[in-house]
Amino acid sequence: MNDGTHIVNISHNFSSLKTCKAEIKRITFEGLSTRPEFDSLVSEYADECQISGLPRCKYDGSTYYLLENLGVIHFAAAFVNGVLVGFSSLIVTKMPHYSQILAVTESIFVSKEHRGSGAGMMLIREMEFIARDGGAIGILVSAPKGGRLNALMPNIGYSHTNEVFFKAIQ
Repeated sequence: MNDGTHIVNISHNFSSLKTCKAEIKRITFEGLSTRPEFDSLVSEYADECQISGLPRCKYDGSTYYLLENLGVIHFAAAFVNGVLVGFSSLIVTKMPHYSQILAVTESIFVSKEHRGSGAGMMLIREMEFIARDGGAIGILVSAPKGGRLNALMPNIGYSHTNEVFFKAIQ
């Protein structure tokens, strides 16, 4: 039976992390979205990452399937004791502005209960492997203002380059 998951190359070196209870898997959108924990995890994500002026996060499966079939979006999942506790989605495509392949995070999230397990750091590292595998020259990460991810990124080699602004127009 193919549940849409496969374990990533186990030679990835996460030795710099403290003892990690998490396992990271590259996964299809189907494999991710059909997990019994997925809807509650997305709900927690929506509560925490809500952007004022945008509708509440409600994933559009058909768009994810389309982007995945085009090879543009890639998913990874974090499991602790076989339970889904986090996910990431990464868009890897040629950016016409730079004429280069660049990776952009669409989402990265670990449930509050499992932060500190190493799952978030492992998801970030897996996104880096996915980007590298896709030929990207770098990764752009958007993080909620004042959030833990925003504070973490400069400490793990990411440069604070821009600010993101939003204005509702409808």
